[in-house]
Amino acid sequence: MQMTEHKRLGVIEKTLLIAFAGLLVYFAATGALSLSGLDHHWPYPSR
Repeated sequence: MQMTEHKRLGVIEKTLLIAFAGLLVYFAATGALSLSGLDHHWPYPSR
């Protein structure tokens, strides 16, 4: 019982880590593009 619970926790942690890394990459890409002035392709209004 403990082994399966630990494995499930590992999967959840891995999924959260991948999602967090994806968000970091997304924000870094959008930030770099907005700094470059190419943000008109993105779905939010540019300032």
